[in-house]
Amino acid sequence: MGIELPGTDGLSLMQGLRQIDGYDKAHFILVADSVNESEMKIAISLGLDEYVLKPFTQTAFIKIVKAI
Repeated sequence: MGIELPGTDGLSLMQGLRQIDGYDKAHFILVADSVNESEMKIAISLGLDEYVLKPFTQTAFIKIVKAI
């Protein structure tokens, strides 16, 4: 999930998905060019599991996914 998405933002999307049965236990990974502190605090409060900043390697991303 990214913070900036066409037509919406990742934080709103994550918040909406959390309200749907079955998504309350879904894992969310934020993928972004950069993240400011206020966005990160909001994302964590909404249940963000992990984040990765671009650019990243496939190996690094797989490690993050396996960790959650």
